[in-house]
Amino acid sequence: MNFFKSYVLGSTLIAFISLFSIILLSSEIKKVKIPSVSAKSKPIAKPALKTPVPSLIVKITNIKPKKGGSIRVALWNKKENFTTGNTYRYTVFDVTNKKTADVSFYGLIPGEKVSIFIHQDLNKNEKLDRNILGMPKEPYQFGNNSRHALRKAKYKETLVEIGTKTTVHQLKLQ
Repeated sequence: MNFFKSYVLGSTLIAFISLFSIILLSSEIKKVKIPSVSAKSKPIAKPALKTPVPSLIVKITNIKPKKGGSIRVALWNKKENFTTGNTYRYTVFDVTNKKTADVSFYGLIPGEKVSIFIHQDLNKNEKLDRNILGMPKEPYQFGNNSRHALRKAKYKETLVEIGTKTTVHQLKLQ
């Protein structure tokens, strides 16, 4: 019996404290002033910043999804760094089940010229594999789809000029 009385007393006390808290809280809510909105009102919050617009979108086609691997995209802005490890911008992403992909680069300078190189690294060893004769064994492409059978593309042939709006450049892996 003692247990039942203490249980009822405890429940009553909890209910009283809860009710008191609700009354106190509602009086505090009434004190909060909400500004009215009229035709002459100024917005309280600033509008959200615009989403950054990419300087360059490289549209890659002819990806071999069944072969897997990763896609490596490199940009160079200086002839002396062309096809070296000293890239201007660089990105890598895993191949999905799609045959196409879009890669966006931000913050490039309008009027600037960049050389583009893409490569499907089938075995993810971070290099373009070659056969005994030195010919590439993995799909690749240079900017302007500049690819030659017996020589590497020249820097000047691979240059793409960045416009004042988004420049879109399509490359086909071969």
